[in-house]
Amino acid sequence: MSTTIRSCSRTAGRLLTKDGVARFIQGDLYEAEKVFADPLLTEMIDVTKPVGVILAAIIHHVPDENDPVAVVARLAALLAPGSYIMLTHLHDSGDDPRVAEAAAILQSGLGGSYFRSGERIASFMEGLTVLEPGVAHVTAWRPDGPVGPLEHPLHSQMAAVLARKD
Repeated sequence: MSTTIRSCSRTAGRLLTKDGVARFIQGDLYEAEKVFADPLLTEMIDVTKPVGVILAAIIHHVPDENDPVAVVARLAALLAPGSYIMLTHLHDSGDDPRVAEAAAILQSGLGGSYFRSGERIASFMEGLTVLEPGVAHVTAWRPDGPVGPLEHPLHSQMAAVLARKD
């Protein structure tokens, strides 16, 4: 682990940890079993009972060769029935010219971000019960809620999905 990552991890731990409320666990998405077995998690959350896992803006950084379907499936396998997984993902509807601009922004700053179709995003929830409205633009999840500006190309390309493990 690089000095920069160690420094960031220490800072995140200080900022995000509050006794009895939140803990910071340095972990690897590809090794979810280790995160779920970490005493920092198990002392606070009973993972034998239903919980929620939020994969906000993370799965679109998993390349196809690393099998994002399997990554989500491994997480789901660790959850108790009645648990939920929510994920947001960069969406390519196939008909929005802003996708190319948004992809260029991400590649220049982060590298390795993948826009995927709604069908491909839905496949990440294989074996789970997808709730309405299914894979939908993030604003469709609170259609009566406040709408902020969607001026940045990335704002118009984010889809969300929520699923339950039965």
